Amino acid sequence: MVSWKIINRLLFLALTPAICIALFLTLHYSIRIINDLNEVMYERGDAITNHLATASEDAVYTGDTRVLIKLVSSTLREHGVIKATIADLDGVILIQDERLNIWDHPPNFFLHKLTEIFYDSAPITFRKDILYTAHKEAVESTDDIVYPALNVFTPRLGHVAIELTTEITNYLETIVIVKGIAIVLVILGISILFAFYTGRSISTPIERVITTVNNIQRGKLHVRVPAISGGEIGALEHGINQMADQIQGSQDNLLKSVRLATTRLNQKIKEIHSKNQELEVARIRAEDANLAKSRFLANMSHELRTPLNAILGFADLLGDSKVNEAHGDYVNTIHRSASDLLVLINEILDFSKIESGEHKIEKYKFEFYELIDSVINLLNKSAYEKNLDLLLYIDPDVPVELISDPLRIKQAIINLVGNAIKFTHEGYVSLEVRRRSLLKADDNNTYLDFRIIDTGIGIDEKDADTIFEPFTQSDDSLTREYCGTGLGLSITKYFIEKLNGTIGYSSKSGEGSTFWFTVPFESEDGDIYYKKRSLKSFAVLVYDKHPLRIAYTRELLRTWGLDVKCTDDISTFLDEYNSSVYRLVLYYLNQNDFDTDLQISTHKLSTASTTVTCFMHNANYYKDLSSKTGFIHLSNTISPYQLFEQIYHHTTGKNEPVVSQRSIQVCDESKALFNLEDLTILIADDNEINRDLLQVYVTRNNGDYLLASDGQEAIDLCKTKHIDAVIMDVHMPKVDGIHAMKSIKATQPQLPIIAVTADASPNNLRKYLSYGFNAYLTKPVTEKKLLSSIVSLVSSELVPYRAKQQQSSISQESNGANNAPTINMQQAVKISGGNVKLAHELYTMFIADLRSKRSQLVLNGKQDVNRIRELAHKIHGGAKYCAAEKIQDSASKLEQVTTNAQDEKQINSALGTLLESIQEILSLKDPYTQKLSG
Repeated sequence: MVSWKIINRLLFLALTPAICIALFLTLHYSIRIINDLNEVMYERGDAITNHLATASEDAVYTGDTRVLIKLVSSTLREHGVIKATIADLDGVILIQDERLNIWDHPPNFFLHKLTEIFYDSAPITFRKDILYTAHKEAVESTDDIVYPALNVFTPRLGHVAIELTTEITNYLETIVIVKGIAIVLVILGISILFAFYTGRSISTPIERVITTVNNIQRGKLHVRVPAISGGEIGALEHGINQMADQIQGSQDNLLKSVRLATTRLNQKIKEIHSKNQELEVARIRAEDANLAKSRFLANMSHELRTPLNAILGFADLLGDSKVNEAHGDYVNTIHRSASDLLVLINEILDFSKIESGEHKIEKYKFEFYELIDSVINLLNKSAYEKNLDLLLYIDPDVPVELISDPLRIKQAIINLVGNAIKFTHEGYVSLEVRRRSLLKADDNNTYLDFRIIDTGIGIDEKDADTIFEPFTQSDDSLTREYCGTGLGLSITKYFIEKLNGTIGYSSKSGEGSTFWFTVPFESEDGDIYYKKRSLKSFAVLVYDKHPLRIAYTRELLRTWGLDVKCTDDISTFLDEYNSSVYRLVLYYLNQNDFDTDLQISTHKLSTASTTVTCFMHNANYYKDLSSKTGFIHLSNTISPYQLFEQIYHHTTGKNEPVVSQRSIQVCDESKALFNLEDLTILIADDNEINRDLLQVYVTRNNGDYLLASDGQEAIDLCKTKHIDAVIMDVHMPKVDGIHAMKSIKATQPQLPIIAVTADASPNNLRKYLSYGFNAYLTKPVTEKKLLSSIVSLVSSELVPYRAKQQQSSISQESNGANNAPTINMQQAVKISGGNVKLAHELYTMFIADLRSKRSQLVLNGKQDVNRIRELAHKIHGGAKYCAAEKIQDSASKLEQVTTNAQDEKQINSALGTLLESIQEILSLKDPYTQKLSG
């Protein structure tokens, strides 16, 4: 009803009471009339029955049939009587008659039919006893009439009965109902006409108003409502017209304002468009500038590293041939300054790559303890020079091998520990690594907490919010004491968060600092070194004056199952030592008591009978202890894993490392300088100073050299000269180092080539290995790094290779594959860093890969030369690391044939040779079985 129109509402409001009243009155009077008709009918029936019973009393008593017939006939003439009966006391009918036509006048056919449809016109029977009324005092009895005056009983004479039809009454009731319905309809019609007329008189003006408002709403402001109504509706029409006039006036004013605003907006749009074009040009220029900056920094990194390589190299050479102490100080100053400059260059380069989004995190397996050792060895000298104790503690439950980005972990530790050393003048710097217990059952990662604790100057509260911001230092005044770019912490924070870790610190000014970071690693729980081999429980005596380090040592040794006795008093230590109950003694020598306790203890310890005595000291003054024999000298910052290995070796006499100490691609810097006698090294570098430096490194180690200033010259020398190894700069004019290497490898695949580059990006360094380089070195190249690389690739076992190299290239192609051994196991073990286990693992993986590649070569046939070349290249790479020289030669030849020629005979021949080599190695037994079992 809420959504009805006005006329509908008026009709509803008008008709509802009218219909209700009409229905109520009609029903009331109809029911009343019908009741009256029924009541009259019953009264007439009783009256006729009583009259007939009274009139027939004497006739029944006397048995006058004629009178009875007349009485029945007169009764039938009564209106509505259809049957009359007179019977005696025994029920015997004396007279009975019926009336066939009950209608005095013919009824209305339609009404008569309605009556027949809706009514059941069954007749009503009235019955009355005939009583003998000779005495008026007669009273009714159950069966007879009693006359009290005479005291006699008079029997009843009989009874009369009539049937009165209900058809006439029903007909009359039908007429009453039809009239009532007619009255209701008449009232309803009159009400409808009245309501419709009234509704139209109200809705029509309102509809005109609505139509006008809709037109105004659609913008037809000239439309007005015809003012023809009066009263409230007329006032409404007048108000609508006034509103329309106001709206039209407002619209005219608005249009004027819009036109003016549009004009101004168009001007602004033109200005904004012009500004956007300027901004777009500025954005493009900024992107170009940023790209140019990144390129500039990368190029500057290369250009700066190149002279730094010479500065550091020649500084080392000068240091080896110093004239006097002043000369040595000058050289050390040059070396230290160049090293500091190299750190600054690395930080700026890292920051630029972070800004440009070029830095990516790479995850692979590495040896965690080896990484920590390299960091401590790098920073130990700085701590020693400042007379600081550098402490190390690693939770024994930290696995040996982990999976993450070791370069970024190492960089973070170096930055934080280096800062701690730089900002600490006395006391100690401690590196703690603890394994965190898992917080979630479904998390399979190993979480390590790194804590770097120092007793330095601390951090002021005002610098707390900016400590990780780039180019920010706690002291940036003109008189600042500490140098640096202020990028170390921001770079560290970036890489830690990229590794899904967290970083933070706590500090108070003047009370030292604690920096911490937590990083998730992937690992194998079974890779815990002290759980693979246990130390049988024995007593250990530890002497140390540093309370924190002695706590570290106690916790470590007890975890290994040893009985530990610790003391910081020299007298107590010597008394315990002389008791000879300790199988192992660890004597931590502090720098401050080098001249006192050391002299006393070494004098007394030299005569003691203890089994194993280890002097734990800083490696920088090992030379001062070299005359003290009979003791084992270990670094006081040795990693727990290495300490466990030393204790296990010296207490059991066994030396069985749990895991390999080097990976394939890392050059071992710990090896002694190698005698390069009878070896010819090709040095290819466009920078003359670098060539001179590398030349000195080679010649002072008894090697011969050849020089090339570009890639093409290096290629030509390899074709005409006998060369044992190549040191190849990556960035050179004419032909760069990568293309030169590939050209040389095409004819001499076994020739070791070491890449030298100033680009220290991990992604690019790994690419160099995938291109075919045997190893890589980043500038600045030290003598130890260079010789370590050559040691890992070249040895006296190159005689077979030299013999082949002296042959012509044609003979080399035709006979190389046949003369090469199937597996050069000694060379494979050397490539694996001396780790037989790792070499066997690589061999197993290579054999499994060969089975797959062989089936692909057989199925492919000669249909897809590019696919054959790709498979040959992959087989060649795998064979190189397993020293499968015969397969390596065959694969190299097939790769060369498919690259330079499309002759089917040559391809089929080379393919057949490679398949024969593969079949030969697949049919062999595992050559490592005997070596591993032995």
